[in-house]
Amino acid sequence: RDGIDIHYLEWKPDAESHEPPVVLLHGLSSNARYWERVARHLPERHIVALDQRGHGLTGSAARRPTLRDGFAMRELIRDVHELTGELSLVKPVVAGHSWGATVALELVASQPDLASALVFIDGPVRNVDHMLTWDEAKTLMQPPLPRYPSMREAIAGSKRDFLEAWDEDLERFVEARVMRNGPELILTLTAPIRLELLRGLFEARPDDLWPRVHVPAVVMVARRSMARISRSTDEGIKRLHDVAPLVTVKRMDSPHDIPLYLPADVASEIVRITTPAGAVG
Repeated sequence: RDGIDIHYLEWKPDAESHEPPVVLLHGLSSNARYWERVARHLPERHIVALDQRGHGLTGSAARRPTLRDGFAMRELIRDVHELTGELSLVKPVVAGHSWGATVALELVASQPDLASALVFIDGPVRNVDHMLTWDEAKTLMQPPLPRYPSMREAIAGSKRDFLEAWDEDLERFVEARVMRNGPELILTLTAPIRLELLRGLFEARPDDLWPRVHVPAVVMVARRSMARISRSTDEGIKRLHDVAPLVTVKRMDSPHDIPLYLPADVASEIVRITTPAGAVG
């Protein structure tokens, strides 16, 4: 799109399916392979997981847009919108995790005819500036990015990050997450690009977007979260009940990476929200 090659993974059912397709949007420093566990629980769905700008194969130098405008929220939304058209994904369920949940919310709120449902997984339910100033957000969410002397060390780093969720199936996720930089491996999401995407996250306005969501939606919240984030999320959920009555809230006994810890539960919510019972919230 506009000279940028955008990479995605695709799963298709063996037989013709009349169920809504699914579009999956990962979080910061992640990639499309993050969703492989969830996809395995949805064998009857047509699923597309996008390597968003700056990530995975879309993050390689030949495919990378220019700073700053190339990483604006409007461009992220256009990527998904045009991909759904290119692949004939009619009324997909749009699911996003963390930063990707914000992109999903922006997409569904701004393109009311595109999606059949929204699955919002442990993203910021409220405007981030309720909780953090921009300087605080940069300090908290933009730590020094890791550098690895080998793929073995990159895998070891992810093992430490994901703890009991780790298994060998995540090695392909790690391989897609890094690229060669001289003698080292670094994340495909470089610090300057991450900062631009964080700026878009900080400037997003979920408070204004939720009332514009007119399709069934579920917010999946991790119970094991930082106290400061949990307080802000709880306040946001209280407001949701008033401004977005179609939204269901599910609290999950998991750390932040719910799709890795509880992939069957995420898949179950995607199915539930597109059944007649799910469609009434």
